[in-house]
Amino acid sequence: GKSTLLLMIAEALSTNYHVLYISSEESIEQVKGRSERLNIGTSDTFFITHETDIDSIMAVIESHNPDLVILDSLQNASVENEFLSIKPT
Repeated sequence: GKSTLLLMIAEALSTNYHVLYISSEESIEQVKGRSERLNIGTSDTFFITHETDIDSIMAVIESHNPDLVILDSLQNASVENEFLSIKPT
């Protein structure tokens, strides 16, 4: 449900903004399949990719220069093969 909702929000926002959706949980094939079933991601301002490495994620962001980035999910992102530790404050 969460990823589907994020895809729908990203699609809605892409009518006015350049949106980059980065999946770190699901493969690009899984995300593409869901987006096709929902008829999402057909806009020229909505890009979907799969990355888990923070350096690669930053490179994709820099190359696309989006208005909005959705990273689904940060907890699966890693730095040099180590998972990030995000602790609530």
